[in-house]
Amino acid sequence: MKFKKHSNLFTLIELLIVIAIIAILAGMLLPALNKARQKSQSINCVSNLKQIGTATVQYGDDNDDYIVPGRGDDKYYYRVWPVLLNVYIKSEAIFQCPGALKDDSALDLYMHLYPAKEETGIEKVYLHYARALDQFGSIEWGSIAATARYSTFCKMSAVKSPSRKISTADRTTTRLKKNWEDSVVLFWGSENILPGNNRLVETERHGANRFNASFLDGHATAVDVNEACKNEEQFERFWNVTKP
Repeated sequence: MKFKKHSNLFTLIELLIVIAIIAILAGMLLPALNKARQKSQSINCVSNLKQIGTATVQYGDDNDDYIVPGRGDDKYYYRVWPVLLNVYIKSEAIFQCPGALKDDSALDLYMHLYPAKEETGIEKVYLHYARALDQFGSIEWGSIAATARYSTFCKMSAVKSPSRKISTADRTTTRLKKNWEDSVVLFWGSENILPGNNRLVETERHGANRFNASFLDGHATAVDVNEACKNEEQFERFWNVTKP
């Protein structure tokens, strides 16, 4: 009796069925994998902001209780807050959110505007976080004596609720359409916090309506934008350092 030999090769139909099954499984797994990756990026982002928060506290300890300003001037060097805090952090990578894309909006501010590379070690860095300029003070162009203007800055002891006041937060990678090169590292008041065309707070990078932030007491956590950036009352509660 002769037995028919069976081929070990897949038929075209069997191959298509296998491909279809793989595609279905991939479609089921990819959303979960993307969610896990996004969660991991958010955790690393919070870790970055925690280090920025700790450096903010250290800066106050070394500078008569003053909160690091949005921008300051030391002798002839004009410096924005990442330069001032990198003295403690010593890693420009901390100022980059793992969930953000490096794009043209994150400009090389230091090479072109702030000749402090010899002292800070910073040459080029992408910046994905920002601070509120109007809350922490600023040295304007042309001033070379920072201590002469320190009375206009904010002391930590003057903040009524430091554990509730945001110091640094995720910023969007969409540049402000203004003639300010350093707009990518500063929030220019409530117009950049509350809803509107000028909002710079990033609200989608770590999930819908959430951003990460560090607070003046040094801790960092995820924040619901609808709880901190929806109206003037929330702005006063979470951002205005003069309010309880």
